[in-house]
Amino acid sequence: MFETIKKNHFLKNIAIFFSGSLIALVAAVSVQFFIPKILSVEDYGLYKSFTLYLSYTSLLHFGLKDGIYIALCTQEAFIKQENIKYFSTLITQQFIVLILMLSGAFFFETPLKIILICLSITSFFFIINTYYDSLFQSQKKFKTVSFLKIFKETSFLILVVLVYFLFDKPSINIILGCFLLSIITSYFVYTYVSRKWIGLKTIGASDIEFIKPTYYRGIKLLAGNFGNQVNTNIDKLFINFFYSIELFAYYSFGGMFFVLTNTFVSSVSTVLLPYLFKDYNQDLDNKHRQLMKVTTMFSPVLFFYLIVVFYFVEYFYQNYIESITIIALFYVAMVYNIKINIVQNNYLKTLNLDKEYVRNNYIVLFGYILIMTMLYLLKMEIVYFAICTSMMMYFRFRLNLRCINSRLKINKNYFLDDFLIFILGILVFLYAKYVL
Repeated sequence: MFETIKKNHFLKNIAIFFSGSLIALVAAVSVQFFIPKILSVEDYGLYKSFTLYLSYTSLLHFGLKDGIYIALCTQEAFIKQENIKYFSTLITQQFIVLILMLSGAFFFETPLKIILICLSITSFFFIINTYYDSLFQSQKKFKTVSFLKIFKETSFLILVVLVYFLFDKPSINIILGCFLLSIITSYFVYTYVSRKWIGLKTIGASDIEFIKPTYYRGIKLLAGNFGNQVNTNIDKLFINFFYSIELFAYYSFGGMFFVLTNTFVSSVSTVLLPYLFKDYNQDLDNKHRQLMKVTTMFSPVLFFYLIVVFYFVEYFYQNYIESITIIALFYVAMVYNIKINIVQNNYLKTLNLDKEYVRNNYIVLFGYILIMTMLYLLKMEIVYFAICTSMMMYFRFRLNLRCINSRLKINKNYFLDDFLIFILGILVFLYAKYVL
């Protein structure tokens, strides 16, 4: 098997990227386990609010970063002068956004002011860092991408561990400071590693004309990506707005494993895009079937993973025992999120189904909001929001599958896969509810 991977360039790159992403994921999971131990329940709720809103402010590149990634993926060969135009435009735009966000933050009172300032600065560096990821992924430099991801996650982990041992009761401001220091340090490392690929220039009228098609494609993708992001976090946004910070903390702890899985699969999904555009753009229907089967194989792995998580939470996190049921109810959402992010989103983009990508996300979002509003008005417990998330993720999967089947002219329904996933989902819930 190892000889096969060595000889197959695609499998070798995937193996390298998966290995790096898994190490980075372990570091990220470790951080998420340390922080609830360090902070009070209220401060933990504030920290999760910060990371929640970062997922939205990180979209303030207005589609340019996504458009650049697609442009780089579709280039026959890397052209440095074109990339300098892309990079210079992105840096200029994000610096303007940074100034505007910082100016707005000073209209608020502490502690919200401090959180907004950190959010403004973090968003700038986060967007530039993800641009670097896109640059190297488009050129299939997966060793570089893996190294940078590992550095980014482990640097924050080291800082959090130091805080754990040096402070008895650290405040939310110290953790935010560590987060900011980690992402800025990562930015300088990213920039140093990327120095041969990038450059800065004054943006002129001809550069703006050159960048317009990239913006246009990026804005269309952003509309879908925003819907994708909101669908991933709308339940947490809703609870953050309408429930107490303590309830939000419990729900966020339960949803943490879904978010971590989403972060991992989102990074993995970007690996496939340059291959689907260039090397593997033939026989897409057969490759689609293979990828769907491979992602179904993750379902038993996630089942046993959550069983281990239950005992870990029960033993180490007595304050968050109530979150175990929420973790179990996210199982179905986790599995279908893997299918949506790794397979379907890539296929929708590769097959030029941008309109369908946007439409499906907003149909699901409308249904999401409607159901959660009913749950709120009926004063239902927050566990029902986790059920809603899993069901809406499945509905979204079905909408996307219909569009992809239509374009590829195939008729695969994967109902047997669904049966397996839902049976495992019921079993993991029963285990959490009645066995523990």
